[in-house]
Amino acid sequence: MTQPTRIVVLGGGTGVANILGVNYSGVVAWWMWRTIYPMKLRRFERKLRVALDWTLDLLFTKDLVQCPTSRGLAQAVQREAIAPMPAVRAAS
Repeated sequence: MTQPTRIVVLGGGTGVANILGVNYSGVVAWWMWRTIYPMKLRRFERKLRVALDWTLDLLFTKDLVQCPTSRGLAQAVQREAIAPMPAVRAAS
């Protein structure tokens, strides 16, 4: 009976894999996933899109965006209203 292949990507260029009973970890397992997964995709357009997306992820950092909400805005206004004003000393 053949053993199933298991590959897990953990993020940050690391992963773990068990292929035919042999364990791999780190960059090697991550690279295996990046090689095997596109081959399992059926359509060429999807393969190209995944390859392009992964290439851009390697070249550029993620953009972090915080979207304001009405609840978050209300909490920010309340925090500012409660926060004490800093003391200002007169110049002598």
